[in-house]
Amino acid sequence: MFGSEVGVIPHRLDEMDPGPVLAAFLSTIDVGELSGYDRIVVLRAHQRMASHYQARTYEDMAAVADAMGESD
Repeated sequence: MFGSEVGVIPHRLDEMDPGPVLAAFLSTIDVGELSGYDRIVVLRAHQRMASHYQARTYEDMAAVADAMGESD
């Protein structure tokens, strides 16, 4: 479980913009193989993705509300 080998995360993962590329990188990472510091980097990246999708959800909700208002 706590072997000497530590996994590696992609270079500059902490600086990647949220979107499909970051999502693809995150889907390949096994946090159980990472150092404590890299686990925090991955956690922050996941939070960026969650915030990104939450913002997209709000945009979609506004678009639906606008469309319903136009049909009146």
